[in-house]
Amino acid sequence: MAAEGAWYLFTLRLVPIFPFFIINILMGLTPIRTFTYSWVSLVGMLPGTLVFINAGTQLAKIEGLRGILSPSLLFSFALLGFFPLLAKRLSEWLKKRRVYARWQRPKNYDRNLIVIGAGAAGLVSAYIAAAVRA
Repeated sequence: MAAEGAWYLFTLRLVPIFPFFIINILMGLTPIRTFTYSWVSLVGMLPGTLVFINAGTQLAKIEGLRGILSPSLLFSFALLGFFPLLAKRLSEWLKKRRVYARWQRPKNYDRNLIVIGAGAAGLVSAYIAAAVRA
């Protein structure tokens, strides 16, 4: 938790699954530093705050029933719905990027197929691969 605590806090703040007071209590029980907790919380909550501010300003502009179906208000509501999904994808992409940062992507591969296993399925797969020159 000491090494990955900031990452967990960032992900929890970005994806609004748990209420913030639960996150606050649980993070208070961890060895995360106060400064780290503060800036990671700020950065993690900022995108969601901007989405909610946008939705609130669009709601304030409604003057009648026709304003409910305005494109800007519908976009704001769609953004409210899609934001957790986008945040989850972003956090998964960032984590995958951190994991694979130490290795370079190969420009080409020496093999097209590697058969793992020596049972009947492995032997049949190897035979078919050799037959089709994979």
